[in-house]
Amino acid sequence: MTSQSDNFTGKLIPVYLSLICSLQRVSKHRCLVRLNHSPTTYDTINPLHSDLSGKVILVTGASRGIGRAISIAYAQAGASGLALLARNRAGLIETRTACMKAQRHGSDKNFQVLLLEVGITSTEAVASALKEVETKFKRLDIVVNNAGQFQGHQNNIGDMDPGSWWNIWTVNVNGLFNVTRAALPLLLDGLRIIVNMTSITAHLITGGFSDYETSKLAILRLSQFIAAEYGDQGVLCYAIHPGTILTDMPAQIPKNGGRNSTLTWRIP
Repeated sequence: MTSQSDNFTGKLIPVYLSLICSLQRVSKHRCLVRLNHSPTTYDTINPLHSDLSGKVILVTGASRGIGRAISIAYAQAGASGLALLARNRAGLIETRTACMKAQRHGSDKNFQVLLLEVGITSTEAVASALKEVETKFKRLDIVVNNAGQFQGHQNNIGDMDPGSWWNIWTVNVNGLFNVTRAALPLLLDGLRIIVNMTSITAHLITGGFSDYETSKLAILRLSQFIAAEYGDQGVLCYAIHPGTILTDMPAQIPKNGGRNSTLTWRIP
Protein backbone atom coordinates (compact mmCIF):
# COMPACT_ATOMS: atom_id res chain seq x y z
CA MET A 1 0.00 0.00 0.00
CA THR A 2 1.27 3.44 -0.92
CA SER A 3 1.09 6.04 1.84
CA GLN A 4 0.22 9.69 1.43
CA SER A 5 3.85 10.47 2.26
CA ASP A 6 5.05 8.16 -0.52
CA ASN A 7 2.73 9.86 -2.99
CA PHE A 8 4.03 13.27 -1.92
CA THR A 9 7.65 12.15 -2.26
CA GLY A 10 6.95 10.62 -5.64
CA LYS A 11 5.51 13.86 -6.90
CA LEU A 12 8.33 15.89 -5.42
CA ILE A 13 11.07 14.00 -7.25
CA PRO A 14 10.27 15.40 -10.72
CA VAL A 15 10.35 18.92 -9.31
CA TYR A 16 13.87 18.62 -7.98
CA LEU A 17 14.88 16.54 -10.95
CA SER A 18 13.91 19.26 -13.39
CA LEU A 19 15.17 22.19 -11.38
CA ILE A 20 18.29 21.28 -9.45
CA CYS A 21 20.03 19.27 -12.12
CA SER A 22 19.10 21.73 -14.85
CA LEU A 23 20.28 24.71 -12.82
CA GLN A 24 23.59 23.02 -12.16
CA ARG A 25 23.91 22.39 -15.87
CA VAL A 26 23.11 25.92 -16.99
CA SER A 27 25.29 27.42 -14.27
CA LYS A 28 28.50 25.45 -14.70
CA HIS A 29 31.22 27.93 -13.87
CA ARG A 30 29.10 31.01 -14.54
CA CYS A 31 27.30 30.98 -11.21
CA LEU A 32 27.31 34.38 -9.53
CA VAL A 33 26.58 33.00 -6.09
CA ARG A 34 28.67 29.94 -5.35
CA LEU A 35 27.74 27.85 -2.31
CA ASN A 36 29.20 24.34 -2.47
CA HIS A 37 28.52 24.56 -6.19
CA SER A 38 29.07 21.58 -8.45
CA PRO A 39 28.94 21.86 -12.25
CA THR A 40 27.49 18.37 -12.55
CA THR A 41 24.34 16.73 -11.24
CA TYR A 42 24.82 14.64 -8.14
CA ASP A 43 23.68 11.06 -8.45
CA THR A 44 20.57 11.22 -6.25
CA ILE A 45 18.76 13.56 -8.64
CA ASN A 46 20.31 12.37 -11.88
CA PRO A 47 17.44 12.41 -14.40
CA LEU A 48 18.62 9.08 -15.77
CA HIS A 49 17.41 7.50 -12.51
CA SER A 50 13.87 8.77 -12.97
CA ASP A 51 11.13 7.23 -15.07
CA LEU A 52 8.72 9.79 -16.47
CA SER A 53 7.51 7.59 -19.29
CA GLY A 54 3.95 8.44 -20.20
CA LYS A 55 4.24 11.89 -18.65
CA VAL A 56 3.82 15.22 -20.47
CA ILE A 57 5.43 18.43 -19.26
CA LEU A 58 4.80 22.04 -20.26
CA VAL A 59 7.74 24.43 -19.84
CA THR A 60 7.31 28.15 -20.47
CA GLY A 61 10.26 30.36 -21.34
CA ALA A 62 11.76 27.25 -22.93
CA SER A 63 13.70 28.93 -25.71
CA ARG A 64 16.83 29.64 -23.67
CA GLY A 65 18.61 29.60 -20.31
CA ILE A 66 17.00 27.84 -17.38
CA GLY A 67 13.89 26.91 -19.39
CA ARG A 68 15.99 25.10 -21.97
CA ALA A 69 17.96 23.28 -19.28
CA ILE A 70 14.78 22.16 -17.52
CA SER A 71 13.39 20.85 -20.82
CA ILE A 72 16.54 18.86 -21.48
CA ALA A 73 16.41 17.34 -18.00
CA TYR A 74 12.88 16.09 -18.58
CA ALA A 75 13.93 14.58 -21.91
CA GLN A 76 16.73 12.76 -20.11
CA ALA A 77 14.23 11.54 -17.52
CA GLY A 78 12.27 9.70 -20.17
CA ALA A 79 9.23 11.97 -20.49
CA SER A 80 6.93 10.99 -23.35
CA GLY A 81 6.05 14.53 -24.34
CA LEU A 82 7.27 18.08 -23.94
CA ALA A 83 5.30 21.21 -24.73
CA LEU A 84 7.82 24.03 -25.10
CA LEU A 85 6.37 27.52 -24.96
CA ALA A 86 8.09 30.82 -25.73
CA ARG A 87 7.96 33.75 -28.15
CA ASN A 88 11.29 32.99 -29.85
CA ARG A 89 10.71 30.28 -32.43
CA ALA A 90 14.37 29.96 -33.38
CA GLY A 91 15.23 29.39 -29.72
CA LEU A 92 12.43 26.85 -29.38
CA ILE A 93 13.78 24.91 -32.35
CA GLU A 94 17.22 24.84 -30.73
CA THR A 95 15.71 23.59 -27.49
CA ARG A 96 13.79 20.88 -29.32
CA THR A 97 16.96 19.74 -31.06
CA ALA A 98 18.80 19.61 -27.72
CA CYS A 99 15.94 17.62 -26.14
CA MET A 100 15.88 15.10 -28.97
CA LYS A 101 19.62 14.58 -28.61
CA ALA A 102 19.34 14.31 -24.83
CA GLN A 103 16.50 11.82 -24.90
CA ARG A 104 17.41 8.77 -22.86
CA HIS A 105 18.56 5.85 -24.96
CA GLY A 106 15.93 3.13 -25.02
CA SER A 107 13.16 5.37 -23.64
CA ASP A 108 9.81 6.03 -25.29
CA LYS A 109 10.34 5.82 -29.04
CA ASN A 110 7.25 7.97 -29.48
CA PHE A 111 8.83 10.90 -27.64
CA GLN A 112 7.28 14.07 -29.04
CA VAL A 113 8.04 17.76 -28.65
CA LEU A 114 5.38 20.38 -29.34
CA LEU A 115 6.55 23.93 -30.04
CA LEU A 116 4.23 26.72 -28.94
CA GLU A 117 5.29 30.15 -30.22
CA VAL A 118 3.18 32.12 -27.78
CA GLY A 119 3.44 35.19 -25.57
CA ILE A 120 2.04 34.38 -22.14
CA THR A 121 0.49 37.84 -21.71
CA SER A 122 -2.25 36.98 -24.20
CA THR A 123 -5.08 35.11 -22.51
CA GLU A 124 -6.49 33.97 -25.84
CA ALA A 125 -3.14 32.80 -27.23
CA VAL A 126 -2.33 30.84 -24.08
CA ALA A 127 -5.76 29.19 -24.07
CA SER A 128 -5.27 28.21 -27.72
CA ALA A 129 -1.83 26.80 -26.93
CA LEU A 130 -3.23 24.58 -24.17
CA LYS A 131 -5.85 23.31 -26.60
CA GLU A 132 -2.96 22.26 -28.85
CA VAL A 133 -1.39 20.41 -25.91
CA GLU A 134 -4.66 18.61 -25.26
CA THR A 135 -5.12 17.71 -28.93
CA LYS A 136 -1.60 16.35 -29.33
CA PHE A 137 -0.98 14.64 -25.99
CA LYS A 138 -4.44 14.16 -24.44
CA ARG A 139 -2.89 14.84 -21.03
CA LEU A 140 -0.65 17.16 -19.01
CA ASP A 141 1.25 16.21 -15.86
CA ILE A 142 3.64 19.01 -14.91
CA VAL A 143 3.61 22.74 -15.63
CA VAL A 144 6.83 24.70 -15.13
CA ASN A 145 6.06 28.42 -15.16
CA ASN A 146 9.56 29.60 -15.97
CA ALA A 147 8.90 32.51 -18.36
CA GLY A 148 9.66 35.92 -16.94
CA GLN A 149 10.96 39.36 -17.72
CA PHE A 150 13.59 41.57 -16.14
CA GLN A 151 14.81 45.05 -17.02
CA GLY A 152 18.54 45.39 -16.78
CA HIS A 153 18.60 48.89 -15.33
CA GLN A 154 17.76 50.47 -12.00
CA ASN A 155 15.31 53.31 -11.59
CA ASN A 156 13.69 54.69 -8.48
CA ILE A 157 9.90 54.66 -8.50
CA GLY A 158 9.71 58.38 -9.31
CA ASP A 159 11.97 57.90 -12.32
CA MET A 160 10.37 54.71 -13.62
CA ASP A 161 8.33 54.70 -16.80
CA PRO A 162 4.86 53.50 -15.71
CA GLY A 163 4.39 51.34 -18.79
CA SER A 164 7.75 49.63 -18.36
CA TRP A 165 7.13 49.07 -14.64
CA TRP A 166 3.74 47.49 -15.18
CA ASN A 167 4.94 45.40 -18.12
CA ILE A 168 7.13 43.39 -15.74
CA TRP A 169 4.03 42.50 -13.72
CA THR A 170 2.08 41.75 -16.90
CA VAL A 171 4.64 39.12 -17.91
CA ASN A 172 5.73 37.73 -14.55
CA VAL A 173 2.40 37.66 -12.73
CA ASN A 174 -0.41 37.91 -15.25
CA GLY A 175 1.43 35.61 -17.66
CA LEU A 176 1.86 32.98 -14.96
CA PHE A 177 -1.84 33.32 -14.10
CA ASN A 178 -2.83 32.88 -17.75
CA VAL A 179 -0.83 29.68 -18.17
CA THR A 180 -1.93 28.17 -14.87
CA ARG A 181 -5.59 28.97 -15.45
CA ALA A 182 -5.57 27.48 -18.94
CA ALA A 183 -3.60 24.39 -17.88
CA LEU A 184 -5.60 23.41 -14.79
CA PRO A 185 -8.46 21.52 -16.48
CA LEU A 186 -6.02 19.23 -18.31
CA LEU A 187 -3.56 19.08 -15.44
CA LEU A 188 -6.19 17.80 -13.01
CA ASP A 189 -6.30 14.53 -14.95
CA GLY A 190 -2.53 14.09 -14.75
CA LEU A 191 0.23 14.17 -12.14
CA ARG A 192 -0.99 17.62 -11.01
CA ILE A 193 2.31 19.42 -10.35
CA ILE A 194 2.87 23.15 -10.86
CA VAL A 195 6.32 24.70 -10.47
CA ASN A 196 6.50 28.49 -10.39
CA MET A 197 9.95 29.97 -10.80
CA THR A 198 10.45 32.91 -8.50
CA SER A 199 13.58 34.67 -7.26
CA ILE A 200 15.55 35.19 -4.09
CA THR A 201 14.87 38.88 -4.66
CA ALA A 202 11.25 38.26 -3.61
CA HIS A 203 12.65 38.36 -0.07
CA LEU A 204 14.93 41.35 -0.61
CA ILE A 205 14.76 45.06 -1.29
CA THR A 206 17.15 46.23 -4.00
CA GLY A 207 16.78 49.93 -4.74
CA GLY A 208 15.70 50.51 -8.31
CA PHE A 209 14.17 47.09 -8.93
CA SER A 210 10.72 47.59 -7.45
CA ASP A 211 9.05 46.25 -10.60
CA TYR A 212 10.82 42.89 -10.72
CA GLU A 213 11.12 42.19 -7.01
CA THR A 214 7.49 42.94 -6.17
CA SER A 215 6.37 40.73 -9.07
CA LYS A 216 8.39 37.82 -7.72
CA LEU A 217 6.95 38.37 -4.25
CA ALA A 218 3.46 38.27 -5.77
CA ILE A 219 4.27 34.90 -7.34
CA LEU A 220 4.86 33.47 -3.88
CA ARG A 221 1.39 34.45 -2.73
CA LEU A 222 -0.22 33.37 -6.00
CA SER A 223 1.43 29.96 -5.55
CA GLN A 224 -0.10 29.74 -2.09
CA PHE A 225 -3.52 30.49 -3.53
CA ILE A 226 -3.12 27.73 -6.12
CA ALA A 227 -2.24 25.27 -3.35
CA ALA A 228 -5.11 26.47 -1.16
CA GLU A 229 -7.72 26.33 -3.90
CA TYR A 230 -6.67 23.10 -5.63
CA GLY A 231 -4.77 21.17 -2.98
CA ASP A 232 -7.84 19.12 -2.11
CA GLN A 233 -7.86 17.98 -5.75
CA GLY A 234 -4.30 16.72 -5.48
CA VAL A 235 -2.48 19.68 -6.99
CA LEU A 236 1.00 20.34 -5.63
CA CYS A 237 2.29 23.84 -6.32
CA TYR A 238 5.86 24.89 -5.62
CA ALA A 239 7.49 28.31 -5.85
CA ILE A 240 11.23 27.83 -6.24
CA HIS A 241 14.01 30.37 -6.64
CA PRO A 242 17.07 29.08 -8.51
CA GLY A 243 19.66 31.41 -7.04
CA THR A 244 21.54 33.91 -9.17
CA ILE A 245 22.33 32.13 -12.41
CA LEU A 246 24.18 34.05 -15.11
CA THR A 247 21.79 33.51 -17.99
CA ASP A 248 20.85 36.24 -20.45
CA MET A 249 18.50 37.86 -17.93
CA PRO A 250 20.83 38.90 -15.08
CA ALA A 251 23.59 39.48 -17.60
CA GLN A 252 21.67 42.63 -18.58
CA ILE A 253 22.79 44.32 -15.35
CA PRO A 254 25.75 46.61 -16.12
CA LYS A 255 28.93 45.41 -14.47
CA ASN A 256 30.40 48.84 -14.05
CA GLY A 257 29.17 52.30 -13.53
CA GLY A 258 26.94 54.11 -11.07
CA ARG A 259 24.98 52.26 -8.48
CA ASN A 260 24.47 49.34 -10.89
CA SER A 261 28.02 48.26 -10.13
CA THR A 262 27.00 47.10 -6.67
CA LEU A 263 23.59 45.73 -5.73
CA THR A 264 22.66 46.48 -2.14
CA TRP A 265 20.27 43.80 -0.92
CA ARG A 266 18.31 44.43 2.21
CA ILE A 267 16.07 41.95 3.94
CA PRO A 268 12.98 43.80 5.26
